[in-house]
Order: sequence, then C-alpha cells, then structure tokens
Amino acid sequence: MNETKKKKINITIAVFIAATLFIISNIFFKIIINSDLVNSELVDNRIYPYTFIFTILFGFIIYGLALGLGKTSFRATIICYSFIFVISILNEIKVSFSGEPLYFSDINFLSNTPELIQLVTENLSLDVVLSFLISISLFAIVLISIILLNRKFNFELKSDKSRIALVIINCLLLVFLFFPNSSMKDLYLRVFFNTDNHVGFDTYTTNLSFYSKNGFINGMYGVALNSRFTKPFNYNDKNLNDILEKTSDIQVSKKIGKPNIILFFSESFWDVDQLDEIEFNIPVSSNFNELKNEGIFVNMVTPTYGGLSENVAFELLTSANMSYFPNGYIPVMSLYSRNNTNKIPSLVKELKNNGYSSDIIFGKDYYNSEKAYLSMGFDNYVELVEDGQLNVSDEYMTSYLIEQLEKDKNSSNLYVVETIASHMPYTDDKYDSFNVEVTKSKLNESMNTVLKSYAQGIYNADIQLKRLYDYIQDYEDPTIIIFLGDHLPFLDTPEQENVIDSLEYFNTEDTLLNNYRLYNTQALLLSNFDIKGIDIPEYLGTDLLIDSLINHLDLDFTENGNYYKWLYSTKDLLPASNKIVSLDKDGKLYSTNDLQGEMKELYDTKDLMQYKFFIK
Repeated sequence: MNETKKKKINITIAVFIAATLFIISNIFFKIIINSDLVNSELVDNRIYPYTFIFTILFGFIIYGLALGLGKTSFRATIICYSFIFVISILNEIKVSFSGEPLYFSDINFLSNTPELIQLVTENLSLDVVLSFLISISLFAIVLISIILLNRKFNFELKSDKSRIALVIINCLLLVFLFFPNSSMKDLYLRVFFNTDNHVGFDTYTTNLSFYSKNGFINGMYGVALNSRFTKPFNYNDKNLNDILEKTSDIQVSKKIGKPNIILFFSESFWDVDQLDEIEFNIPVSSNFNELKNEGIFVNMVTPTYGGLSENVAFELLTSANMSYFPNGYIPVMSLYSRNNTNKIPSLVKELKNNGYSSDIIFGKDYYNSEKAYLSMGFDNYVELVEDGQLNVSDEYMTSYLIEQLEKDKNSSNLYVVETIASHMPYTDDKYDSFNVEVTKSKLNESMNTVLKSYAQGIYNADIQLKRLYDYIQDYEDPTIIIFLGDHLPFLDTPEQENVIDSLEYFNTEDTLLNNYRLYNTQALLLSNFDIKGIDIPEYLGTDLLIDSLINHLDLDFTENGNYYKWLYSTKDLLPASNKIVSLDKDGKLYSTNDLQGEMKELYDTKDLMQYKFFIK
C-alpha cells in the first residue's frame, strides 16, 4: 500500500472516530439512566435523528482542537477520549447522588472541590459504587480498545500552519456555538433540538429526561443555550420605567379585602360536554356549568397543549408569558436554576409581603420543582401520597385541602393545588369503576375508550369542585376558589391515534379557530362572599388571570407593584396571547405572528418588560 493511500485510510478512520466519539458517550449515558440508579419514567429510548447533528459537530470541533494541539491523530484520540471519559465519570457520579445530570456550568463549583468530595462520599452507597465501577470499567475498555485501534492508523499533521488553522477555526466555532445572540440561539434550538415541532405532550419533565431525549452532549448544550438570554436590541430601561410610572395611580372598580385564595389547578380539566358530536350517558361537567351562574367564568388561552403543566403554573403565579421564551423552555427547571432567583417577581411574594401564608400541594410533582416554588415565595411545599393509589385522587386532594382550611382559620392563606388523577394515559382500567359511558360517537372503539376514561376523570373532578364550593359556603373566613384546567390532554390511543385529530370540534375549516380551541380551557372563580363587580374579563391568558384578581385585593404592592398594575391595565387591549393565537377583550381571534398596530406594540412591550423583570 503506497503512502498516499495509507494516509487517506488513516484520515478516514480519524474522521470516523471524530464523528462517533460523542455518540459513544450517548450510548454510555443511556446505559446509566437505564440502570437502577434512575427512575425509568425519565428514560426516553426513542431515536431522534436531529439530536446527532450537534453531537457529531461537537465531536469534530473537539477532535480538531486536539489534533491541532497534539499534532498526531493518536494523541488527539487520547485527548478526546480522556475528556469524554472524565466528564462521563463526573456525570454518573452526579446522577447517582443528586438525580441531576452534569452541566457545563458545573465548572463553577470546582472552587468547592473538598465540599463536593465530602458530599459525594457521604451519599454514595455500596450498591451505587459497584454499579458505578462496573459501568465505568466497561466504558474504559471500549475507549482503550478504540485508542489502540487508532494507533495502528496513526498519522501526523506536520504543517504548523495547518495545526494553527485547526485550533483557530475550531475555537471560533466554539465561540459561535456558546456565545449566541438571540437570533443565533433560536436557530440553534431549531436545528439541534427541533423546537419548531415541539409539542407539549412529547416533552421532558426534568433535565435528566431532557438529556435522555437529546443525548448527553446535546443535553448539556441545550441546557446551556436555555440559560443564556441576550438584551433585546430596542431595550431601554428608562422608557419602561416611564411606562410603569404612569400606571402607579391606577384604581380598580372594587376592592375585596384579603380573602383566602384557593387556586385549584385541575389536571387536563376541560368541559367535554361542549362536544356536540359526542354524547355521554350523563352530563360530565354538570356542577361546573351550573356554578357558572354563581361566580365569574373565564375563557383562557394557555401556553401549552397536552403537557408542560408547570409552564401554565408559572404563568399563573408570576404573570410572565411563555411566548417570550424558546419553545420547550421550562422555567421551573431552567430560570430557577440561576443564583439570583430571589429577584424573580411573583404574585406569591406580593401576597406574602401582605401577610399571606402560602402552600403549594401536589398530587405528583413530575418536575422536581420544590426549589423553584420555594424561590417563588411559597412557605410550604407538599407532595401527597395516597395509600394504595398510584395517582392521588381528587377526592383525597380535596379532603386534604379542607383539613388545611380547618387548621388555618382567621388568617389570609394562598393554597395552590395541582391535581394528577386525570393525567394521561386514558385506559379502560384507569379507574376501578366508571359512571360515564359514551353513548353516541362516530369514532372507533379504541378512541371511545380513551374518551370515556378521560371523561370519567373530569366527572370525578367536577364532583370535588361542588364539594369544595359547598364547604366554603359554611366557612367563616372570606374565601375565593379559582378552579381551572391547565391544558387540553393528549388523547392518545394504544394504536397511536390522537382522538383530538378526529373530532370535528377541533378540525373546522378555520385554522385560527382550531388553534384557539386547542389552547383554550376554562376557569371559574367562586366565593363565599360577593365578588360580582370586580373587573375580570371573560377572555384572559393564564398569565393575567391571578394578576386580575390580585389587583382587586387590599394589598400594598412592593417594588414590583407597578409592573403588576401595568400588566392588569393591558387586559383591555391584549388580554390573552400565546405563541400562536391572541384575543382581544371581545374574544376576537388573531394570529400572534400577524398582530398589528397597538396590539403588536403592546405585545412587544410585554417582551421588553419580561426581560427587565425576569432576565435582566
């Protein structure tokens, strides 16, 4: 074999190694999270081809840098594989004692190395150590074998100019990848994470499951991208302060004191009785519809469909709008991982500064969000467990809430209750017994089973709504219930058919109406005293729902008060919007991308305000 041909073969093998270097790390990572160290619910074994784009690109960049510095392909391979070996070890250690994967930002903790070593040694059990040693040993054998194979096909980069060029070019590529402006960040998210096609029902609920879906290196990069925000080009702090100052003297039509507030966040609750094409043997949401006459009914626009409940909660409790974050962004995981989360405003803090106590109560917290909610200002974080039940029932949740009300009399309290019983999947054995049956439908049997199971969950929640309402009528302290559904569910059959795709209600000839219906749920404000006359519009986004109520309480707002007053003042021009659809105060629909005039100006100003209060 002549030297030219041999060199071409060696270069080809080197390129192959660079392309597969970090793919091997992803395989190793899959082995880790499939082990007993990690809850299997976090594991996503599907293959997403676009996730390999960044992995391969990053492999080429690191290999190019190593080749420029090390001169030979053999040295470059040792450098790269040593790098991936070390970060894989660190990742497995971190996962095993914290349940969180490794981040690029973890380099900031190197100054606390002794404390970290002590923390790890105190939390690693013998089983974890043995599992760790076995997996690391197998990984080491694979890497050493590839390094030895590469030695046989070693080649040398003799030109100093080529080496310098490799180092410079790859350093520049790293700069472009890790210091993106807003436009570049959006581009990277679309290319490497397919965010244009992001849907709520196919998402991650922890950073570990995000890594599972996107790969180890891609996951690290995605978290790094989502933690970076750039100042909008037209941002002017003085202009925003002037706008806020003008709203400082806004007065509302009616003040209602400091009542207890119960935010009853019912999983996937939606009034299925609206479906003319489907008939059930009984009214499913009878109490909800009857109680509309007793309180204030609101048609909402939520930021998500099918999943990502915590993004809805984030909007409700902070009045931020998810439209101004990247697709798939989850603030309770990313925004609250920063060091200055105590500066992020929330309506919980405004209530707390006015003497309120606050509890957030979960049926199940899929997002490991305790730190985030305590940062929002909650006094107590509770995750309930019901004996003998996989998911906490709405009845058990309501009983717990009533017990708390009995304990907390003669004080102002905020209770945020997030249920879980009606979470998908919707199967024929989801409940021990069914009150609801589908009696008329053009759908197939499998779809009808899903609808029946979903409707039973709504029926159960509807009963508990009436129970809670009846209870507060005899409760001596002024109390408001805000009962709402977080988002529409993803009604998937075992055959992977989505029922919503087959329902005429969601598939009219009007695309804008279809989009609205997909992101529309309802809220009901009920009380044991007169709240008629407070100005809460019929159409609202989840970001303005609680803010609209807060502005009618007798509160002394803190330094963020003008911000929450200003947001309330926007309800007459742009009361509801997400990335796709917006509404005016009369319920007229608009495509968010096609907003014009004052509505467009206000939409953009909200973006700047959100940067000011949540990012800057």
